[in-house]
Amino acid sequence: MSARAAEWHLLGHGSDPVPHSTTAVDRLADTYEQTAVAIRESTDRLRRLAELDGWTGDAAEAFAEAADDLHGDLGDAERRYEDAGVALRAFVRR
Repeated sequence: MSARAAEWHLLGHGSDPVPHSTTAVDRLADTYEQTAVAIRESTDRLRRLAELDGWTGDAAEAFAEAADDLHGDLGDAERRYEDAGVALRAFVRR
């Protein structure tokens, strides 16, 4: 366990009220950041597929529309995973 240095007595605590393993939190931050990268790569692939190079017809148009809708959602998810990784690293460094 790692203790973050602070004046915990000001909060009514004798020590860090959220004990944690720096190594475990760093591993979790890595996992979130790697997930963000995987989402970004998937989003890029989906964007290329939605360009419909050589693909026409109703199915192609439906796919492109669905891919466009999904693109925004995936971008939001990517940002959330990246932000979570950054927040976990900030927590461990305090």
